[in-house]
Amino acid sequence: MKDLRIGVLGAGGRGGLARNAHKPGEGSAVVACCDTNQNVFERMRTWYGPDVFLTTSAAELLKQDLDAVMICTPDFLHEKHAVAALKAEIPVYLEKPMAITIEGCDRILATARKKKVKLFVGHNMRYMTIIRKMKALIDEGRIGDEVHYGNPMAAGGHGGSDLMIVGEFLNYVRGDIDTTTATPQAARMAVAAGYQATLSLRNGGKPYDVPPLPENRSTRCRLACRPASR
Repeated sequence: MKDLRIGVLGAGGRGGLARNAHKPGEGSAVVACCDTNQNVFERMRTWYGPDVFLTTSAAELLKQDLDAVMICTPDFLHEKHAVAALKAEIPVYLEKPMAITIEGCDRILATARKKKVKLFVGHNMRYMTIIRKMKALIDEGRIGDEVHYGNPMAAGGHGGSDLMIVGEFLNYVRGDIDTTTATPQAARMAVAAGYQATLSLRNGGKPYDVPPLPENRSTRCRLACRPASR
């Protein structure tokens, strides 16, 4: 089987996700990496082998013989790099957020449609073994129907919209709402962590605004489902 040849734009923190896609002989291999920090190059050689193509230029990476590109650069660069890859007609895996402005998201989507190139904005955790197992257990009815779950958390720690994303995954594993059809509202709301766009899909395209928590307040994640059936 021929391996999918993958290029990686951005070899920093989230760039490490590409290691999960590097399985030479099993269907995919990282063959090229780009980062402006050359200090990471030795690590890239350790991860992907001595023959991996390394460059500080995104344009040079996109000139390589690639079947797909993973964009893991800082958020403000997502639009620039995604549009460039799509214009080069290379399928794109784009780390969230899609872009930092609604207009940037629109330009990415317009380019993908115009070039007819595949674009995937990563809800990457859906493909993790633990998430897939969780969904399978629920689908098979092996753990019954959930009623309620609460988990108070102290303020601080890792930033980002993590609790909202967790809520989205819980909705996903429940599997009771169709997410196959996009809406204009959802497309224009694919900012922040991609969460609001997905939530919009689950609610008929209704826009949602999630306000910030008051200062020094703890947060709580809840899952409420139908009563257990007997």
